[in-house]
Order: sequence, then C-alpha cells, then structure tokens
Amino acid sequence: MNVFSEILEKYAKLMHSDYLRSRENIIVRERNRLYEKFYKAAYIPLVSQEKPVVFVDSGRLDLETDVSSLTIVNVGALIRNKEGELILPGEYLGNPEAPLADTIIVYSSIGAEKREDMDLSFKIIMEPVGYSLFLDGRDSYKISSELSEKINRDLASSRMNIARKTRILKRIHSYITQLIEIGYLARIISRKPGCIGVVDGTLIRWLSVKGARISGYRIFSTLSGLDEAVLETHLDSIIGISKTSKFTTLARAFNLFNKYEKRENGVYGYVDSESARAAANVLMDIIAKLDVDVAEEASRIFNRIVFQDGGIWSFRIPVSGDFKQIFHAEYYTREPVLNIIHEGSKPTVKVNEKLAEHLAEKIHYTLPQVFAMRSNILGLPPYGFMEVDREVRIDKHKAKIIYQSFLVKLHDITGREDHPLIQVFESTLKMRYGYR
Repeated sequence: MNVFSEILEKYAKLMHSDYLRSRENIIVRERNRLYEKFYKAAYIPLVSQEKPVVFVDSGRLDLETDVSSLTIVNVGALIRNKEGELILPGEYLGNPEAPLADTIIVYSSIGAEKREDMDLSFKIIMEPVGYSLFLDGRDSYKISSELSEKINRDLASSRMNIARKTRILKRIHSYITQLIEIGYLARIISRKPGCIGVVDGTLIRWLSVKGARISGYRIFSTLSGLDEAVLETHLDSIIGISKTSKFTTLARAFNLFNKYEKRENGVYGYVDSESARAAANVLMDIIAKLDVDVAEEASRIFNRIVFQDGGIWSFRIPVSGDFKQIFHAEYYTREPVLNIIHEGSKPTVKVNEKLAEHLAEKIHYTLPQVFAMRSNILGLPPYGFMEVDREVRIDKHKAKIIYQSFLVKLHDITGREDHPLIQVFESTLKMRYGYR
C-alpha cells in the first residue's frame, strides 16, 4: 500500500506541474487574459427575497439497445416562497393533483416505420405514469407523433449517410429527455409568471451536428406545448446552475475570485459594457496573433448558441457561495455579447454594449435573489437547489428494482431466458449493480 501511495503522489505532482506549464501555452494564456478582461466580480449581497424561486431538477434511467432507447424521466420542482419556505408545485399552482415529481416514459426506435422519402426513420413515444404536471392534460401520443414527424422531416433534408443518421438519432432521444426538464419549468412559469426559475445544469442541451438540419427550437416548442414566441418570453425568467465544469474553466474562475477578499456571502462574475469592450480588444489580439478560429472558440467560454433555428444563446457567469466551490449560472439571450463578424478580408469583433448592460442589471438582481437563502452544505448553494435533487434522483436501489422488473417482463413476453434482449439487460444489471 505504501508503494501504491508513493506512485499516486508521483502522478499527483506530475499533474500539478503539467497544469502550471499549461498556463505558458499561448492559447491558454490568451484565453486566461480574455476571461480576466471579460468578467468583473461583485460580492453577493444580503437581500430579502422578493419573488418565488422555482427549482427544477430531474433524474433519469436509460435502458437501451442499438436500435431503441427507453428512458424513465423523474422531473419535479420545489418552490421557495418569499417567506423562505419550500412548497410543492400543487400548493404553488393551486392544483391539488400536481405531484412533487412527474414520471414520464420516453421510448424511441430507429427504422421502425418504412417511409418512401427516407432511408431511415425515427419514432418517439412519450407517456406519463399517472398525472403529469408537464403534460397537464395534453395528449402525449399526439405530441409524440408531431415530434416524430418534425424529426423525420428534418432528417430527410439532411445530407448524411445512414450510419451518421443512426448516431444522431440516439442523440436526439437524449436531447428530448433533457429538454423535458426545461420545458417542465417553462410550463410552471407560464401558469404563474413573476417568479425566477432555476434548473439544475447547463442550458446548453444540444450540440449541433454538421450536416444535420434538426430544428431544436421547434422540437422544444412542440414538446413544451408553448408557442415559440411565448416560450422565448418564459426562457427569459430561467437560470441554469451547473455544479460541475471543465477544469480550465474552474481554474479561471478561481483566479478571478482570488483577487477579492473572502467574505461570508460569496462572490459572482458579471459583464458590463466596459468589460465587454476590453474583452473585444483581447479577441482582436488573438485574431492577429493566432487566427480567427482560435478567437471564435475562445469567445465560447462565455457565450454559446443553444437553439440555432431560434437564435437563442446562453450566457455564462461564475459564482461561488463560499470562495471554495465554483458554480456556473447561465442565462438565455437573443444574441452574443461579443460576435466575430466576417466582413471583407478582415474579421472584426462587434460588441453588444446594450446587451452587456442589460445582463449586468439582470444578474445583479436575480443572482442575489436566488442565493437569498442557502443550504448549509458544501458550496452553500441556494436553499431548494439540492433539496429538489434529492427528491427526483433515481438512486442505485430504485434503478436496480426497475432493471429487475423490466427483465421479468421481457422474460414473460419472449418466453425465453436466452433471448438477446434479456442477455443485453441482464449483463448491464450485473455490471452496474453486481452479480448478487
């Protein structure tokens, strides 16, 4: 054990020294400089909560093969009212039927239906288990049919081979299950505006695929049952809070906050027109010293496109409640703060100063509201954020029961213990949860 401990120490030292050396790399150095110029920082003030804060999270369990996917989504909410109490969705909305969490089954298959206009087709079925606040009386089979039709129409216009389409369809299944979480929150806001919505995780729920013309925003509108224009209005009230991030992003946030005296209530980053202009100058330097592709990738540290067809972006800021644990908060925007424009032979950086000032004002109000009450755990997160996580999570014990029940049903249906479907899921069960 002592030998193993010494070897671990050796590689821990190596990792640390490589991290220190990486900061000498010109690309890393320029990105660090861009980050430092773009963000200003402010202490989280002590405020009285003026608006309800709706915390939404989801747990999921995937059972999948090469051609079909089954996901059990457990999505729910806790609302922190102005008195600082956590209440259930039913009490908040005046709907006694509404559960703390919806359980929704999402199933999809590839090539299940032959279509003359396609070499491959996609089918999705969404079904609630009991009453669903998310679906709220909507016909889940009609929604499923509309989603399938939209996706198949988009795929028909995409120039890709069958292998690539198959891989993308698997990603679309995951995309839809992830969007349920934000759609659930948007529907709560539509029922009762005037709150601040917080969803666990990044707002970036889709990675664009070259050659694919998938209309993500239209899919989201169909899934949520909200008109595109109405949906955009509700997205303005939503904040995504991520508990994890890439190492380099965390390191930059620590460096930003370490310049400030540590105070009990924590600190957050923000942008304004002055810092946006300073960051634009750094981007122009990066274009001159390196190239425009490096500059464009660097600008995505704080602004990324979320829905290409809807023109919706996400804007990200670092936050720490205790100067130890870094969170990242994200806001939806209609365009980026900094945009590299290709006009003529020389690219330029356009600064949206109006948007930068709007974001500064919005962040200064909403972030202290969300952090007005804290949970006394690592990172001092907003009260309600981790509490809803515990309610919706599908833990190891629940997951094992679901797997075992599913295997029993497969055995009853196939009448065989050696059926390929049973072997696939039995192997997964044993690998994940042990052989006993």
